[in-house]
Amino acid sequence: MFEISPYLQELAKSTIEKFPELNHLDDPDLNIVYLISDKKKRQDKKIVYADTEKVKDKYNSICNADFIITFYADSEGLDDERMEILMHHELLHVGWDGENKSILPHDICDYRDIIEAHGLDWVQQ
Repeated sequence: MFEISPYLQELAKSTIEKFPELNHLDDPDLNIVYLISDKKKRQDKKIVYADTEKVKDKYNSICNADFIITFYADSEGLDDERMEILMHHELLHVGWDGENKSILPHDICDYRDIIEAHGLDWVQQ
């Protein structure tokens, strides 16, 4: 089951405020929906804690969402600090320049921002 999560919405808000590289996401013209799922997700046998997807224009008119960030069941075992790190990571995938919306792929800058802010082995700490 998937549910809208007020907790994740508040976590995203505080994360956006905390990290300057995310400040552009604090825009009333951008609507991100935050879901929690009781399902586990795997990709190539690896745990997927969360993911970010851009809502297709066709569906945007129905659900009024530009992006959906989903946290899966395995994320429930993370403490508050790791949840913030995971949210930080997912928000870095939201591409928004005031007009255009896109999913930003993983790149060295994304990893650098996470590593500089939270360390290399943030899941293991």
